[in-house]
Amino acid sequence: MKSLTTSLLREKFIIPESGGTNEAPLTALSNRLALTLEGQEPLVIRAQNMHSCIRLAAEILEYKDTENFPENLKGNPLLKQIESEYERAYNHRRWLAVYHKGLPVWRDGDHHLLLDLIEKCAFKHPASYQEAITLAGTMLEKTGKTLEIAYEGNIALIIDYSPERAKNSIVLRQAGRNTTFSFSIFPINSLAPAGVPLSACLNAAAAFVEGIQLAFVVGANTEKMRRRGLPPESFMAKQIAAGQERLSFLEKEISGLEERFKITYRPEPPAFDQLTLQAEKLTARLLD
Repeated sequence: MKSLTTSLLREKFIIPESGGTNEAPLTALSNRLALTLEGQEPLVIRAQNMHSCIRLAAEILEYKDTENFPENLKGNPLLKQIESEYERAYNHRRWLAVYHKGLPVWRDGDHHLLLDLIEKCAFKHPASYQEAITLAGTMLEKTGKTLEIAYEGNIALIIDYSPERAKNSIVLRQAGRNTTFSFSIFPINSLAPAGVPLSACLNAAAAFVEGIQLAFVVGANTEKMRRRGLPPESFMAKQIAAGQERLSFLEKEISGLEERFKITYRPEPPAFDQLTLQAEKLTARLLD
């Protein structure tokens, strides 16, 4: 693949109840990544969490040159392999979906109908994503009256890819402000004569995104467990141990990429163990 520029959107939709009821509005959360492949209509990947969204995009690239793509994604059980044992054991809200020409071609787990309607409208009205959201609200309202859906969208990842240099910029939300951590991947000719694969670019981004988020979860749970005096055999203790094991795996995944390619960071890459300690201290302050 020659080049690709795209971004991952972290989205929140607040959906009011129709019919003038006093019920609290529903909230639909999603992460969205548009993937435009050469000679193909764009694919849209949505997921409950960011790293699964990115990894699913990387996995799809393995099928882009196969016969009947993307129809051959339908019912493909191999796409579920992107989920780790930690994810399957401790994230029961997870879901994934792939859209082509506005229609879902692969899905796993349950998500709000609004997201399907948005993709249908976005394909028909590609010039304005906000218009697609408004039209989806109209379709969602059974009485034909437009629902005023409140929308919040923030860029979480920017991907600027070419085989000669793949750059990922991750937008981190910390202490009420956004900071950006970026890294560029270059080929080492003897190890990657064809350049940097797009899948490697995506998987590197997924590893850092997952590690940063998971380190916070592990740190927060560690402090909560300490405060509550929970025993080592408790559910939370097992989740912490599984999270630490997953973080170790992600560190090895990143190290493997650093051996295959030249990677430059700006600023220095986040250390997951340090992020875990920071999360413990922050949680302690919040609980005091």
